[in-house]
Amino acid sequence: MEGNFWAHDYVMYDDSNNYEIMRMRKAWFTWGDSYELEIFNRDNELLCLCVALAVDCAVAQSQNNN
Repeated sequence: MEGNFWAHDYVMYDDSNNYEIMRMRKAWFTWGDSYELEIFNRDNELLCLCVALAVDCAVAQSQNNN
């Protein structure tokens, strides 16, 4: 996973084949925290959702510590 933590823009790669699995961006100007997920293979949907939840949890924890 690579990205800009402060801009909430991430890309997840498959290291073995070096291709993009998912792009994840924070949707701004929403009522709550929302992310846009662009998933390139339907077989990876559950994995991508789990990663998105983990990233959101890490961001929330970081904001609570500040």
